[in-house]
Amino acid sequence: MKSESHSPKFKTQVVLQLLRDDTSLSSQALKYNLEEHELIKWKYEFLDLAENMIVKQQNQEIFMRVKKQKSITEIKMKNDFLKKMLK
Repeated sequence: MKSESHSPKFKTQVVLQLLRDDTSLSSQALKYNLEEHELIKWKYEFLDLAENMIVKQQNQEIFMRVKKQKSITEIKMKNDFLKKMLK
């Protein structure tokens, strides 16, 4: 089996099939004419990227909640100030 350059789309499809199916690594390697170590590398790269995306998404959600809470706090402070000015 020779070393080839594969597209990210192809790698993703192969890894997803590997994760979904109940087939062995060696049978997947044979099916796609790949080396097992390639599949292992692709799988770990995929899982690492997926984990990073989840963490990034969680961080974005936390940031948005903090930003929203900050806005609410600022509005409350301005409201309190205006109430005092009207008294």
